[in-house]
This record gives sequence, structure tokens and C-alpha cells, in this order.
Amino acid sequence: MGDRALIQLKTKDGSFSPVLYTHWSGSDVANILGRAQMVMRGRPGDLYYAFARLVVAAIDGNGGNTGFGVSNAENILTSRDSHGDAGCFVVDVTTEQWTVQQGGGYGLEGEHQFAVTELGA
Repeated sequence: MGDRALIQLKTKDGSFSPVLYTHWSGSDVANILGRAQMVMRGRPGDLYYAFARLVVAAIDGNGGNTGFGVSNAENILTSRDSHGDAGCFVVDVTTEQWTVQQGGGYGLEGEHQFAVTELGA
């Protein structure tokens, strides 16, 4: 049981980041993305720095040795990769206005400024 989500960043040139797994923060993905995006203003398209800030925003002082993980990715996530709960999120960080593809779960919740489309299978 949990509120799981998988998050991956990408750019329009086809590059993509590792995958961030969160066990308990699926309903907070919009807030996590918003915090990371705010820090990365002025550095659009900086995939790996954006991913590092995403991890910081997700963990946000949560101690302990469970709840979050990072894994290498051979491909961009699809909805089939979902563990359920919130699902999978692929975020394009090419410009300062990040866009989100989501699938395999209930998706982003609450107020957010992201343009959202469905993630393919």
C-alpha cells in the first residue's frame, strides 16, 4: 500500500533522466514539480540539474531509508510502467514552462500550472 508515483524528465532532443520513485507522495506530484520548476527558472532544458532539483523537492527533508528511489532508465516511461496509485509522469523541461504527460493512475491532483496530456502505453 502507498501513494506511489514514477517521475521522469525529458527534453525535446530525445534525452531523458533516470526515474524517481516515490512511495508516499503521489498526491503531491504537482507540488513537487512546481518546487523543482521554480528553482530551475533561468535554466530551461538543463535535464540533469532539473532532475537533481526534482529529487530534492520530493524528499524535502523526509528522513529515513525508505519512501524514495532512483533508477536508471533504458527508455521513457509509458503508462504500462505504472505501479498504480498516481501513476507515471513524464515531464518536458525543454522550456521554462514544463509540460506533463501522465498515465497509469489518477494523475496530478489539486491546483497546478502544468499543461497535462495523456501518456501513451
